[in-house]
Parts: sequence; structure tokens; C-alpha cells
Amino acid sequence: MKNLGQILFIVLIIVVVFAIIYNWTKKQLSALAHRLIIVEQEIATALENLRLTEELKCQLDRRVKLIFFGLKMLCCLLLAAIWIYLIKSGNAMINSMLDTFNIVGLGYVLVSLLVFNKLTDTNVLILIIKKQIQVCVYRRAKFDPERIPEIQSRIRFKMNEASELREQLGTGHSL
Repeated sequence: MKNLGQILFIVLIIVVVFAIIYNWTKKQLSALAHRLIIVEQEIATALENLRLTEELKCQLDRRVKLIFFGLKMLCCLLLAAIWIYLIKSGNAMINSMLDTFNIVGLGYVLVSLLVFNKLTDTNVLILIIKKQIQVCVYRRAKFDPERIPEIQSRIRFKMNEASELREQLGTGHSL
């Protein structure tokens, strides 16, 4: 009887230990599953944020192109107005066209010297003006284009974390 009591006591201790281990493992798996759900929600939120940020960038880039196109049209209208003014002043058509080109050339030289203190290529000047328009539009919209790579890296980090959690849980579910 004494051995039977000791055996039952040992079996009871083993059952209690296994119950504690099972309960602890179940809690750990439950915590991992909960963390996986949270990480997947963060990934979904970051993907939506990335989509919205990219849409905003596209809209702002369209606005930059529209402003730059308006600036080009304004320059063309200014050139046409100068040309028409010179024709109305009594100059011949070809002379007024050449005078207009001379005025534009002098204007370019003045802008180049005043802004850069040296002569620059026309294409460089146009690219700098376009970049400044872009900076002004982004600043006015309080948009930072550097956020897109940050969001993408955060998504990659969260996806790696989610895959590690799935491996720990032993499931093969994907997003």
C-alpha cells in the first residue's frame, strides 16, 4: 500500500507538471498568435499608408508638371508679347524676332549670373527651376518624399517579423 501511495503521488506530480507545461505552452502560443495578428494589422496599415503616400506623391508630381507647363506657357506668351510689341513699334518681322531672341538671351545671362554667379547651361537652369517648384509644392503640402522608403523598410521589417512568428507557431499561413 505504501508503494502504491508513493506511485500515485509521483504520477500526480507528473500530471501536475505536464498540466503546468501544457498551460504555459498554450499561453505562449496564444501570445505568439496575438502578436502575429497585431503585426499583420500593422502591415496592413503600413501598406495602406504607403498606397496613400504614393498617391499623394503622384498628385503632387502632376501639380508640379502643371505649374511648370504654366510657367512655360507664360514664357511663350511673354516672348510673343515682346515680338508683337516690337512689330507694332515699326520694326520688320525678322528684326523684331531677332531682337526678341536677343532680349531673351540677355535675360538668361542676367538670371544665370545673378543666381549662380556664373554662366550655366540652359537645361541645368530649367532643371533647377523645376526642382525648386517641386520643393515648394512638397513643402506647401507638407509632404516628405523620404517617407516612402521608410514605410517600405518598415513593411519589410514587419513581414520578416510575421514570418518568424509563423515559423514559431508552426503555421504556413500567408498574408
